[in-house]
Amino acid sequence: MSDNSTLIRTSQVLGITASGILAGGILNFSTVLVPTLLLPATTSRRTFDSSFQPGTPVSHITSQWHHAYSLGKSFVPLASLITASAYSYLSYHFRQGTLTRQGNVVAANYYLFAALLTVLPVPFTLLIMKPTNSKLITKAESAEREGIVAHKEGDVQSELKASREEAEVQSWLKTWASLNTVRGLFPFAATICAAIATIS
Repeated sequence: MSDNSTLIRTSQVLGITASGILAGGILNFSTVLVPTLLLPATTSRRTFDSSFQPGTPVSHITSQWHHAYSLGKSFVPLASLITASAYSYLSYHFRQGTLTRQGNVVAANYYLFAALLTVLPVPFTLLIMKPTNSKLITKAESAEREGIVAHKEGDVQSELKASREEAEVQSWLKTWASLNTVRGLFPFAATICAAIATIS
């Protein structure tokens, strides 16, 4: 019994900590990374869609986003799987009554719901965010292959094209940040569910 109790307490700490970190990590991309990438230049001029021109070329912005996205892609699925496994384990043991003679169905259901919420960012990314991700990745890969191509000073057509690209990339990044916020709320809700299950 004591061995099971220790394992369950460890799983509770691991699950709640991991899903909290996962939520914070995902939400950080929307609240810190994207606004920083879109900071306007100190002497900013208006662009095609009347927004401010970013402080760095869009080709560099998309490359930076792509690098950050790749980092997230390397750890979010694994972290989700580990956290969901901990919550699934807890759900099973609370339903079976490992700690008490009678199972705690309410806690078991909360842990099960937390496990489902923890893995939801993966299908959400693949199904909902894919179009926006693909546009940004394509733009970043194109920029990384070709490098930054400067347009001639005073070439109105080139400036207009660059302005349109800036507006386009800004729009994609803002859409991505909004969707990513929704994605980050899944593990955040999982953390709350697990906390309720733990104190119930």
